[in-house]
Amino acid sequence: MKRLEAHGVISEQRGPNHGAKVRYRLTSKGTDLLPVLLAMMRWSLEHDADSPVPAELRERVLHDPEGLVADWRARPETSDPAC
Repeated sequence: MKRLEAHGVISEQRGPNHGAKVRYRLTSKGTDLLPVLLAMMRWSLEHDADSPVPAELRERVLHDPEGLVADWRARPETSDPAC
């Protein structure tokens, strides 16, 4: 994680209610990697039927990766990264 942060792919944020809790967010540079990561996910989904990916995400990765990236980019900066 520290290497990704050092290279500007992610940024570290402390949770507002839990000062010791650390969250990592994709930076703009990291978001530019989403198409690559989704291509890797697609490959995995096509070659591993048992891949533990939620059905909705599986469907988007396989059939609408561009829309998935667009939705990610449109998210408010303050939104929960798990959403």
